[in-house]
Amino acid sequence: MADSKLKKEIERGSYKNCIRIKGAREHNLKGIDVDIPRDKLVVLTGLSGSGKSSLAFDTIYAEGQRRYMESLSSYARQFLGQMEKPDVDSIEGLSPAISIDQKSTNRNPRSTVGTVTEIYDYFRLLYARIGIPHCPKCGREINKQTVDQMVDVIMALPERTKIQILAPVVRGRKGEHVKLFEQAKKSGFVRVIADGSMYELTDEIKLDKNKKHNIEIVVDRLSVRDGIQKRLTDSIETALKLAEGLMTVDVIDGETLNFSQSFSCPDCGISIDEVEPRSFSFNNPFGACPDCFGLGYTMKFDAELLIPDESLSIDEGAIVGMGWQSSKDEGSFSRAVLDALAEEYGFSLKTPFKDYPDDIKDIIINGTKGHSVKVKYKGQRGEGVYDVAFEGLIKNMERRYRETYSDNTKQQYEEFMRIRPCSACHGQRLKPSSLAVTIADKNIYEITNMSIIKLQEFLENMKLSERQLFIGAEILKEIKARIKFLVDVGLDYLALSRATGTLSGGEAQRIRLATQIGSGLVGVAYILDEPSIGLHQRDNDKLLGTLTHLRDLGNSVIVVEHDEDTMFAADYIVDIGPGAGRNGGEVVATGTAADIMACKDSLTGAYLSGRIKIPVPAERRKPAGWIKVRGARENNLKNIDVDIPIGVVTCVTGVSGSGKSSLVNEILYKHLAKSLNRARCIAGDHDGIDGIEQLDKVINIDQSPIGRTPRSNPATYTGVFDMIRDLFATTKDAKERGYTKGRFSFNVKGGRCEACSGDGIIKIEMHFLPDVYVPCEVCEGKRYNRETLEVKYKDKNIYDVLDMTIEDAVDFFENVPSIRRKIETLNEVGLSYVKLGQPSTELSGGEAQRIKLATELSKRSTGKTIYILDEPSIGLHQRDNEKLLATLKRLRDLGNTVIVVEHDEDTMYAADCIVDVGPGAGIHGGEIVCVGDVEKIKQCPNSITGKYLSGERKVPVPEKRRKGNGLFLEVRGAAENNLKNISLKIPKDKLVIMTGVSGSGKTSLAFDTIYAEGQRRYMESLSAYARQFLGNSEKPDVDQIDGLSPAIAIDQKTTSNNPRSTVGTVTEIYDYLRLLYARIGVPYCPDHHIPITGNTIKEMIDKIMELPDKTRCTILSPVIQGKKGSHKDLLENLMKEGYIRVRIDGEIKYLEELEPLDKNKKHSIDVVVDRIVKSDDRSRFHDSLETALKLSDGLAILLTNDSETLFSSNYACKVCGFSVPKLEPKLFSFNAPFGACPECKGLGITQKVDLSLLIPDDTKSIAQGGIHYYKNIVNTENLEWQRIHALIKYYEIDMDTPIKDLPKKKLNYLLYGSDVPIAYQLNSRSGIVSTKLEYIEGVCPMIERRYMETTSTMSREWYGSFLADAQCPKCHGARLNKQALSVLVGGKNIYEWTQMSISEAIDFMDQLELTPTQAKIAELVVKEIKNRLSFLNHVGLSYLTLDRLASTLSGGEAQRIRLATQIGSRLTGVMYVLDEPSIGLHQRDNDRLIGALKDMRDLGNTLIVVEHDEDTMRASDYIVDVGPGAGVHGGQIVAAGTPEEIMQNENSITGAYLSGRKRIEVPATRRKGNGKKLKIVKASQNNLKNVNVTIKLGTFTVVTGVSGSGKSSLVTEVLTHGLQHALGRLRIKPGACKEIQGIENIDKIVEIGQDPIGRTPRSNPATYTGVFDDIRDLFAQTKEAKMLGYDKGRFSFNVKGGRCEACQGDGILRISMHFLPDVYVPCDQCGGKRYNEETLQVHYKGKTIADVLDMTVEEALEFFSNVSKIKHKLQTLNDVGLSYIKLGQSATTLSGGEAQRVKLASELQKKATGKTLFVLDEPTTGLHSDDVKKLIDVLQRLVEHGDTVLVIEHNLDVIKCADQIIDMGPEGGQGGGTVICTGTPEKVATCKESYTGQYLKPMLEKGGDHGKSNCS
Repeated sequence: MADSKLKKEIERGSYKNCIRIKGAREHNLKGIDVDIPRDKLVVLTGLSGSGKSSLAFDTIYAEGQRRYMESLSSYARQFLGQMEKPDVDSIEGLSPAISIDQKSTNRNPRSTVGTVTEIYDYFRLLYARIGIPHCPKCGREINKQTVDQMVDVIMALPERTKIQILAPVVRGRKGEHVKLFEQAKKSGFVRVIADGSMYELTDEIKLDKNKKHNIEIVVDRLSVRDGIQKRLTDSIETALKLAEGLMTVDVIDGETLNFSQSFSCPDCGISIDEVEPRSFSFNNPFGACPDCFGLGYTMKFDAELLIPDESLSIDEGAIVGMGWQSSKDEGSFSRAVLDALAEEYGFSLKTPFKDYPDDIKDIIINGTKGHSVKVKYKGQRGEGVYDVAFEGLIKNMERRYRETYSDNTKQQYEEFMRIRPCSACHGQRLKPSSLAVTIADKNIYEITNMSIIKLQEFLENMKLSERQLFIGAEILKEIKARIKFLVDVGLDYLALSRATGTLSGGEAQRIRLATQIGSGLVGVAYILDEPSIGLHQRDNDKLLGTLTHLRDLGNSVIVVEHDEDTMFAADYIVDIGPGAGRNGGEVVATGTAADIMACKDSLTGAYLSGRIKIPVPAERRKPAGWIKVRGARENNLKNIDVDIPIGVVTCVTGVSGSGKSSLVNEILYKHLAKSLNRARCIAGDHDGIDGIEQLDKVINIDQSPIGRTPRSNPATYTGVFDMIRDLFATTKDAKERGYTKGRFSFNVKGGRCEACSGDGIIKIEMHFLPDVYVPCEVCEGKRYNRETLEVKYKDKNIYDVLDMTIEDAVDFFENVPSIRRKIETLNEVGLSYVKLGQPSTELSGGEAQRIKLATELSKRSTGKTIYILDEPSIGLHQRDNEKLLATLKRLRDLGNTVIVVEHDEDTMYAADCIVDVGPGAGIHGGEIVCVGDVEKIKQCPNSITGKYLSGERKVPVPEKRRKGNGLFLEVRGAAENNLKNISLKIPKDKLVIMTGVSGSGKTSLAFDTIYAEGQRRYMESLSAYARQFLGNSEKPDVDQIDGLSPAIAIDQKTTSNNPRSTVGTVTEIYDYLRLLYARIGVPYCPDHHIPITGNTIKEMIDKIMELPDKTRCTILSPVIQGKKGSHKDLLENLMKEGYIRVRIDGEIKYLEELEPLDKNKKHSIDVVVDRIVKSDDRSRFHDSLETALKLSDGLAILLTNDSETLFSSNYACKVCGFSVPKLEPKLFSFNAPFGACPECKGLGITQKVDLSLLIPDDTKSIAQGGIHYYKNIVNTENLEWQRIHALIKYYEIDMDTPIKDLPKKKLNYLLYGSDVPIAYQLNSRSGIVSTKLEYIEGVCPMIERRYMETTSTMSREWYGSFLADAQCPKCHGARLNKQALSVLVGGKNIYEWTQMSISEAIDFMDQLELTPTQAKIAELVVKEIKNRLSFLNHVGLSYLTLDRLASTLSGGEAQRIRLATQIGSRLTGVMYVLDEPSIGLHQRDNDRLIGALKDMRDLGNTLIVVEHDEDTMRASDYIVDVGPGAGVHGGQIVAAGTPEEIMQNENSITGAYLSGRKRIEVPATRRKGNGKKLKIVKASQNNLKNVNVTIKLGTFTVVTGVSGSGKSSLVTEVLTHGLQHALGRLRIKPGACKEIQGIENIDKIVEIGQDPIGRTPRSNPATYTGVFDDIRDLFAQTKEAKMLGYDKGRFSFNVKGGRCEACQGDGILRISMHFLPDVYVPCDQCGGKRYNEETLQVHYKGKTIADVLDMTVEEALEFFSNVSKIKHKLQTLNDVGLSYIKLGQSATTLSGGEAQRVKLASELQKKATGKTLFVLDEPTTGLHSDDVKKLIDVLQRLVEHGDTVLVIEHNLDVIKCADQIIDMGPEGGQGGGTVICTGTPEKVATCKESYTGQYLKPMLEKGGDHGKSNCS
């Protein structure tokens, strides 16, 4: 599309591929509307402060990232910080956003190029997996130690040496490890060592679960002597087994010996730890050098910093170190020490330090080496002579630094320290053992220290063994790819070990860009902030190439930029302005560079077109002198000498990384700062600087903020505000009132408004929405109190002056020269639009820099100052740059020197002199290329800068675009799970179905490959901090995926079973509701129904005065409520303020005796303000309460012996004193202790004893075991029975009367306990008799109490078997406490709100009436709630309530909630991957689902749906059919194309069913049943409306109906649970119904689901069906087995004996690869056969047991054809369509459908009784039509055997094959719960009210062909 055409189409609104922004108001944006084309390179430009960044970052990026993050789990999101919603009406067409800026360079000394690019992580993995360990001492290659070698080393110890054999079972792991201690105790061990302390296992060992621990089990204690070898060997083997190959020998009074079955040097006896990735991490104690903690350097005190000027004498203050500044003062102790040294060693303190001999200097710096001197000192406590062995300045400072606890003091000491390489690791950062591991003879440090280009060459040529290549292939591939990207962006000279803090801005930017290009993502919005900053023109060309490459991949690239080259290269420009600050925030012009140049209103266009130019000076100023830098060697500088002119503007330039900053910032500035300004800093490596005497001071002017808080502003920074306050204090009004200048400060009490503390605004925090700022109601935003504002100067008060722009202020103060002059300078540097009182946080970097320049201009000049500016044009528009250059010239014209590090061409043309550093970057730079004016630089042949200045290169301008891989998603070499290295192309922005038979590999392709990689690549753009909480995103096993977008998965598995999870919390509407109630809710007293206001102190004291006299009262101030942290600073401050006691977590303690708090636990801290005995004196209470309220923001606690009362100056009822704490969102959370009901802990239910479980048969008496709890101990000597029997005797309860006939009062005593103390005796079996007089606890409270108290899982299960859920008696199910429920909005509390259905809630919100203030505060919250409600309504969930538990949602409802959330996000360019969304959906609901999927596609997203549903396939754009079979027979692409193409493909089974070539036939006859029935009478569970249902036994019955109609409630909760309860499973609670008739006709109920047949790889079809037992029996009967004495146990791979112990019977060894796919290698020992050699000697018909497990069912059926018992079981597996699976196939590799059929086969083997009921819930889930056919055949076989099959199903093929249908409906939720129709499919098809009938009718008419039957 031509550029001009693009602009016209955008303006007309016909160009659809846009990011459409409406009403953007972030910061100074004035509600702008703008359309930005997608998939283009777009530049946002405009004056500094015009609002570009507000639009790009604070609006587009913030919203794009927030929307994608909302797709993550709520667990993951809690670690990513609050993503606030920007202040914008709407953004459409928005993609997931990634920001690339220069500020992301990590200054952490632990951060390197390797860690930032994550190449180092891959190297750590490589070294851990294929590295060869060597002995760190002798260099010998080391291997595993045997037990014999370990014994030899220990026996070599001196005789009688006492040792302990320890098993290190836990190493650096968090947890309490209770189970480990229990297990050790059970195993017979006596002692453990935990964190260095010995414990007996009989002791109670309590460990902090949040701290990391080391635990060793003491296996044996021995004394070394002859004869202990056997015992020692056994003990070593035990320890090695316990600690997985590790053992420690604790030599008493000697060094600990570490042994490993992995690595140890036999020569030196040195053992090293198991090699893991963390062994090579310098950020982890397992790998880091212990001396420098992995930093590679240490900080040491430096004599040069302690004595910076050696020309001074000690008397003149030569020593400046902390604590030694007083050495020139006669009365100080430090002076007395120096006097003693001078006397002892004969030197004078008046001599310049440089003139001392070296030995005297050494004594002063390093001490007297233990020799004492006589120090005479007279102090406050008297005088004396002391013997002092002087330790020296450095050791003295080191000791003081070590001993101080003050962080502030430590920082002051650090100013005298210098960084030096670590003496232990020599800068290599790692332990010797880690550095001794090599690959191709290089350790990991040597590899990372190479330049990228040399490393690339090394990796290509290094020689590896075959095994190393196999294991390391994937890692090496990833490393090579990432290194190539770094080379491609011109960073081949960097080393991976280079610290990121030393990178230039350009280098950091390109590293981030390389990472993103490497990710290969498409459909993303990349937002870049001034990427040309710090880049030379040559590097900028590379950058532009990179940006256009990102765009051509298919991404939107939005760049905030002023660089002209970038604008010319852009596809589209948005010019924001016209001015800055409040004069900006509007769209001035949009279009191509040509359009912008043609726009007369665009200042940018004027500069681009050349209508306005920055003038080039006609004549350059000559230098007034020179300074010379000699021998500069810092970083890459090559020992150069540089002459820098004085009295002129000098520009230092050169390519990025050439050494400019090293020369100017590290050497020149630091040397001058130290020499001229007496700063404590050390200059970079150089010989010296000549000519400094021509200068008097150096000033560095950067773009850092002028203040960190909104209280800083231009007036305060420049000092003009002091003058203005002085002026106001001299006015007549001020003098009359006695006001000084302090009265006019808004920072201190007196004149400021106290309601807002002088801010003028009050911030209302809105958590995940933008904070709302409302003007202070007291001062109306004017910052000062009324009295102060009455003082005026020229009719303006102090606030009016602060609100003036600079321009207005110049005129206003024209008659006050001192003020006018300061303000004038601000005007001259181009800040006329800025207000005097504008907060510093609102100023851009360029504005801050110009304020600093103006401040310098306003000072009196000496003409001898040197100003240094690093890249001052950063963020400046050409107009702003012009003003900056004029300012720099003014500074020069005053005689000063200006040095600018810069790449900007205008600056170079304006400079008097240019110093060009280069010629290249890194090792290719560091030299002076040329010095001279711009003309000289242009003519310099070696200067790259000169070539660009002379116009020898062409500015890149957009050409015709190369189309990237934007149309297709291309997968190459996918091999995840059973995929057979497949490659395919998938169209993008389409609805794509992946189908195939169950287990064919479609989920492996869609989820495990495409989704996993799409999410992983986007996650890599997040910070490393955020990623650590998101779990490891492993790289799938695939060669390459191109055209991949950020991926979001929508599946049904995300429904939470947590009882705390509701529809409201899952949709996050409840979070917004909590915010709404916290911000505009009004508390009402629950008893008096009047609004609650804050208590006054008088009212609090009145309440206290009601207490009896002499009541001991404690006044507490709750300063911390449930917050994590050590709170060290707070506690220290409280101590300083004189407080003595605090109550911490409910316990009062002395502050001075307080142990440090665990920072990982939540704590509540109340300060004890006062302890008072109540009397009539109110004054002390008044003072204490006032203090308490002030400390805790309006809260105070009154504690007496009997009660605790919370007072609030915020909210309390005037009548009864009912208090409500400060309204915060957490008050309305039932998941937080502040809001949750204290009785039920926010669950709304409590667990109480259910009498039907305790007394299942009330016709039995107590003696007959009628009370189930006592059933087995009635009339025994059991102590529990003795206790309850005493109660029975006391109340004369008849033990032989049926419980139902016992008087209620007597039964209550038994159940709930005695009402008086009872005397009784307990007789123990040992004969001890104890007499008691106490209340005897009833069985119900006793069970409830023990359930809560027990720590035993078994006991908890036993007590739990008598408990059931009951509504909480305190909150009545509302979940919240009384205070939270007292807050109302619109007359409803938050619980009442959540009880409304979605449709009712929408009506309520539409009719909600709010005050103007409430409406302003709640505007965004209300809008968000309404939006989310409407999306739920849109997907047909209007009947749900927000308090509905997420666990009670049907699969269809959960799916649609997830879909509604995603539709609401309105993201585009995303790839949504859905897993069988039609599961659990009725055809009517499925039509809605298909509509929702098409809507998401039409937004511009790709939808990949794993699906078998025929309607969904027909509605799709493209189908990928995976097959042809399942498991090993699948994993290939059978067909791919449109639905029509698939139907015509002869090889596709899917096509055959879609086209009707294959079909599931309608049965010829329907069964009538066996004459017996099950009848459910008046079922009322959930939404069931007293329905009666009859099920004919001996039939195939299907229950169907729309989603949420009540099918599961009827079948699962009422019928299945009812039958299970009746058949003896009493723990199962049946659903509500009057009765179930015909239970006698059922003897067994079998539920068959799709859950796995086993949780571990050891479970398989052979073990599950029991056929493996028969096969093992058969092998045990063979002649060979009998000869060897093998029984069937020998042929099990699960137990010791026959299995291979090296792999423990798994056959494979897993090599964990962390963030890459784990590598599985066959076990070396057994070759993957699972068994040891002896077992494999036994054969049956020439096959071993391993051969049999490797057979498919089909092969095994033929092999065992003569063994009928085995053949019968295998035949059933074959009959259910599982002929292809292997007998020993791991359960974890079976699909849900395969697992279900294994279970069905297992049931088919059993003999039918005719009284079994099989219940299946949605058995077609995940099944292809061909699998459904097999499933129906199996179900029909079960019915043919005489049993009954009851199925909940929506699949029409299953429904049409049923004998009987029960159709529920008509709608979901409250609109359902009735039976619409029952009967044969033919009967239901004629029922007009039945939705099922409408869809079923055309199928029956076509004889089973699904056809295109969509009924609406």
